[in-house]
Amino acid sequence: MSAPEHMGPVWDALSNGQAYERCDGHGCERRDAIERPDWGLRFCDDCFAAHAESNSAAKSELDQYDDRLSSSRVDLVSLIRDGIPEREYVPGGDGWLLKRKRYLVYSPAGVGKSLGFEIVAVEIVRKGGTVAIIDVENGAEEYARRLELILDDDENLASACSERPRYYEYPMLSLEWSSSDWAETLADCDVVIFDSSRQVLSTLGLAEDGNDDYSRFMARMVMPLSKAGQTTVILDNTGHDGDRPRGASAKSQLNEVSYALSAPDGDLDPETERRLVWRRTRGRFASAVPKALAQRIGGGVHTPPEPLEDHDERGSQDFRPTGYMERVSRYIEANGGCSQNAIVNNVEGKKKHLVQALDRLEDEGYIHRPDGSNNSKLHRSITPYREADDA
Repeated sequence: MSAPEHMGPVWDALSNGQAYERCDGHGCERRDAIERPDWGLRFCDDCFAAHAESNSAAKSELDQYDDRLSSSRVDLVSLIRDGIPEREYVPGGDGWLLKRKRYLVYSPAGVGKSLGFEIVAVEIVRKGGTVAIIDVENGAEEYARRLELILDDDENLASACSERPRYYEYPMLSLEWSSSDWAETLADCDVVIFDSSRQVLSTLGLAEDGNDDYSRFMARMVMPLSKAGQTTVILDNTGHDGDRPRGASAKSQLNEVSYALSAPDGDLDPETERRLVWRRTRGRFASAVPKALAQRIGGGVHTPPEPLEDHDERGSQDFRPTGYMERVSRYIEANGGCSQNAIVNNVEGKKKHLVQALDRLEDEGYIHRPDGSNNSKLHRSITPYREADDA
């Protein structure tokens, strides 16, 4: 092969026996390219230097990604050998409200979930914890009225509640906030409560029934708190069927523990004592979170949730028609909104035991019975009952 014209008489001295050809560099017209074995291409010196610099920059960026991954890597075997820490609970939420976990609490309107969880917030404060309430639905006056009932002239507790819980009325939330700034603002809180899901999403310009929108809300507003060590609680309403959170299915998937609330004694009445039943419908930590809780609200009584068994006034010795309960539950699951007559006429068994099963299912939060026409009661499932799961 002859020497490139511009190399002239120095060709023989520079070639050193190598075959010089046209450069593979993009747009390069030079014909003094050398085969670069590591690249599988022919480059002149200038193009080779440029590509080497580009490759170095790319490698530097990859190194940054590797550093980020390395900083979050955990040796699970070492963790097991050193001893996995015991699960921790939020002060005032012993036995059911886990630290750093994501809770979804939902019910039909009027049952009393906001009051029920405000009682929880006060109990957390009583035990030395801190709560942030992000209220975009009720307003300060409503929360103050409920708090007045809960405090019941307890001045020491009132003094603590003037600082904790930290209540925020209709804050203008933004997806543009950085995750670190958002988490830092609430860093001293044990629990952050969003009341309620629909209004929070609307404030952020997100659709309640969009899984992608709900996932974005969780990623930007909830996960940073969870990673920083806060427990999050999202209060929500049920849809028209009354047995699941309204809107996006991602609500149940992206929260780790879900409780459905029901009021077997009737909807909230501040003047009358009522029972609020919490039935766990999702729990990634089933052994650490009770399947059912109950609390008393109204009529001057405001107790935090406790395991349901402690509130079952009929006692464990009473007849419990578990087989009937499962058959009735299955029928209601398949026939939401059915009447008691439909259940009695279509479910196999004695009417007396079927009615007992209905009462048990309602008392324990598996079903709820909203009013129908002509003084009738409709029957809707909150969570399925299965005899095999009943301890």
